Amino acid sequence: MIGPSRKRATEPAKSVEYVDDQVAVRLGASSPSSVTARIAGHTFLPSLIGPTSVVLDVGASQGQFTQAMARKFGCKVYAVEPNPYLCADLKQLAIPGVTVHGVALADTRCPRSFLLMDNSESSHFCTADNPSERAVQVEARTLEDLISEIPDIGIDLIKMDVEGAELDVLERVPARALERVRQLTVEFHQFMYPESRVRIEAVKKRFYDSGFWVVDFSRTNYDVLFVHPNVRPSPYIRALIQCEKYRLRIRRGLSYWFGP
Repeated sequence: MIGPSRKRATEPAKSVEYVDDQVAVRLGASSPSSVTARIAGHTFLPSLIGPTSVVLDVGASQGQFTQAMARKFGCKVYAVEPNPYLCADLKQLAIPGVTVHGVALADTRCPRSFLLMDNSESSHFCTADNPSERAVQVEARTLEDLISEIPDIGIDLIKMDVEGAELDVLERVPARALERVRQLTVEFHQFMYPESRVRIEAVKKRFYDSGFWVVDFSRTNYDVLFVHPNVRPSPYIRALIQCEKYRLRIRRGLSYWFGP
């Protein structure tokens, strides 16, 4: 994972969703849950994914999302993870169709100090006033860099979980860089940084104003899907997805108050 340091707030419902990798792949089905898929807490449209698809997993961590996508869809996955130990582990798995890149995602291209934590999901960039002997130097790339370095014509899905760094990235990525991206599923970290809500809503509005369909499947923006304007689900399918959104919100709310 990539991003600044802060302990995660208690979010029981989130942990439940993170072990849910049930995937439904028929967009034309009549059930709301069959038009969406959820892997490692990220909801997306599986009808856009197939054996010839390209997926970019930014913040791959231990590879749960990468492995599930490669296994269930047989697609090509580019996994981006700056933690050198996790990166080495992913490469050692030698998953067919998976290419691993040991770089970080940031708003600018430059070397960065990256602090390795005992909990790998809490590893993050070091700030200038917070140096550490446990930090390693990593190369940072912008989202535009990562997209341009993928030789395929289009990217069917980007998954982004970068521990708070997503705001700097999405506020600055040029609109032209997203022309090849059909959908983007992002975990915003409002549950860790409540003060970030204004910036998150501004990012969502920026995408909406660019024609993207924006769907928040959570109560606090930790499961947000952006669908490119060239992808035009029918009104019926949109209605089913909206039903699934509220079903997930109710489920997560009940889990938060009453447990899984």
